[in-house]
Amino acid sequence: MKKIYTGFLKKSVFLCLIFVLVSSVYAGVRWTADGEAISTEAGDQWYPTIASDGAGGAIITWYDSDIYAQRIDANGNVQWATNGVAICTEADIQGNPTIVSDGAGGAIITWQDKRNLTNYDIYAQRINSAGVVQWTANGVAICTEANHQYDPIIASDGAGGAIITWYDYRGTSADIYAQRIDSAGVVQWTAGGVAICTADESQYHPTIVSDGAGGAIITWDDYRSSKYDIYAQRINSAGGVQWIANGVAICTEANGQEYPTIVSDGDGGAIITWHDNRSGTNRDIYAQRIDSAGNVQWTDNGVTICTEATSSRYEPSIVSDGAGGAIITWYDNRNSGTTDDDIYAQRINSAGVVQWTANGVAICTEANHQYDPIIASDGAGGAIITWIDYRGTSADIYAQRINSAGNVQWTADGVAICTAGEAQGYPTMVSDGAGGAIITWNDDRGIVDADIYAQRISNEPPQATNITPDSGPNDGPVDITNLAGSRFFANATVKLTKTGSSAIQATNVVVVGPEKITCRFDLTSKEVGRWNVVVTNTDEQLGSLSNGFEVKIGVLTPRGKVRIQGGEKGYANPSKGEEVKIHFQANSSGKVTIKIYTLRGQLVWEDSKQTDGEKDFITWDCQNSEGSVVSSGVYVIYVEGPGIKTTKKAAILR
Repeated sequence: MKKIYTGFLKKSVFLCLIFVLVSSVYAGVRWTADGEAISTEAGDQWYPTIASDGAGGAIITWYDSDIYAQRIDANGNVQWATNGVAICTEADIQGNPTIVSDGAGGAIITWQDKRNLTNYDIYAQRINSAGVVQWTANGVAICTEANHQYDPIIASDGAGGAIITWYDYRGTSADIYAQRIDSAGVVQWTAGGVAICTADESQYHPTIVSDGAGGAIITWDDYRSSKYDIYAQRINSAGGVQWIANGVAICTEANGQEYPTIVSDGDGGAIITWHDNRSGTNRDIYAQRIDSAGNVQWTDNGVTICTEATSSRYEPSIVSDGAGGAIITWYDNRNSGTTDDDIYAQRINSAGVVQWTANGVAICTEANHQYDPIIASDGAGGAIITWIDYRGTSADIYAQRINSAGNVQWTADGVAICTAGEAQGYPTMVSDGAGGAIITWNDDRGIVDADIYAQRISNEPPQATNITPDSGPNDGPVDITNLAGSRFFANATVKLTKTGSSAIQATNVVVVGPEKITCRFDLTSKEVGRWNVVVTNTDEQLGSLSNGFEVKIGVLTPRGKVRIQGGEKGYANPSKGEEVKIHFQANSSGKVTIKIYTLRGQLVWEDSKQTDGEKDFITWDCQNSEGSVVSSGVYVIYVEGPGIKTTKKAAILR
């Protein structure tokens, strides 16, 4: 039975190509170094849990004998009362809160509650995006049956409410129950909850995931065979259990299996992982998929995720890979026996086939212990993993990103999230919706009391360092041949910005590589002056080359007319890299052809372009058709297209 925690890390003993743009990605923390304070109230705050606020930020809840919550926005600004809004301040102790988004910018929180001074019961409360509690003061009773109810876990019902599960001592041993509560705070099923499993002996530690149809799938540790096995049950939106009474066996192998965690398979079923002692000597990691009808889909008793010899691994955490499979992480002592735990991960597809290196990819193998990894999706088929890390003099928080191919993306052995003085522990995490994550943890930097902090991590922003050409006239488009920099992602966007003017969005953007972009800006009638060049990656990180591009006064080109622009002094000098631009605006869409002759009528160069009838241009680089720079002199330019048939002249001086 899990008990309310009464000490912190320092007071206890821890468990005795195709070119791929993101193949080398840099990560950075987005907020204040070592995290933003969520609550530094007097006394201890414990066990934060977290849910997205749907706007790039998060809502965090914790207990300090009572239950509190705080919202933090995407920029790291706390949104509600200093040190949090009271969710429940009833008599005696409330603890072990868990949280889920309400789908409207707020959250639903559940906890175990001893307000009756005798037994723990289960309560819940909803809080909106403004930090105002929505239901009965101090929470709605979910279960107040005889004896203890412990460790509620919550999942969305998809309709603004939630389904809550817990283990329950109303009988002669621990059983699993569940209850649904709607968005108005009205319980929906049998008073005291629906029995999920009341088999002989005890059942503990349920975890839950939505089934995508208003119900949920629940899995738990089960001692009905006088050893721990893994079972699961589905319950529908009306509170009807869907599979065989007391649950479907997920794994009943010898010697015991414990600590299942669960994720949706995206098809009404779920993938469940656990640590497993079937070998009799080491704990290993296994997984199983179960469909919406309660049929196990993979090898009986589970697919091997990691069985590396002569060592054990513990407490896996799981997230969907977005493609019907999952990514699983755990801590593992394969490298140093019991003296040094490390973090590993593995991906398994929808068919139950592991996708990465046998026995997992190393996430962190730094010196000393790394514990308790927690995982969240990166939104791109990979994951972000955070953990407690003892590489320093005390416990710190680190994180790593791994892509869908099993390649770690950030600094080897992880990025420091918090290395403040004293110890940090019990991190939890939620995706920020932009390829990064928000992580929260217990923090002992205050020495006297444990507090709650949070940090956002994502890829470092792109950096633009130079642009070629660095100017262009405001009479048509300009082609950028090299926007140079670093950390450019596939599908990055580019724009020019200037205070008081609308941004100029680039078109024809091609990310040639992480250090080069080509694109086009339409500068027609844009304000003359210096503009910032802004590159935005798909994770919303952006970099700017301040005043990097100049818009100059251009040549006005009426419809059906042609203007010639060449060189700063009215002629083009190819030895200085100058070119001749033939500006035109055809009367309609169609093909525009340019032919350049000497004064004696010899054809030197020709080109053509499909135009849409808007202002456009063709650039002559002062070379002939063989690629040699032409001689100094005057050249005749013949232009023909829809509504255009004319000759112009241009001077070349070398």
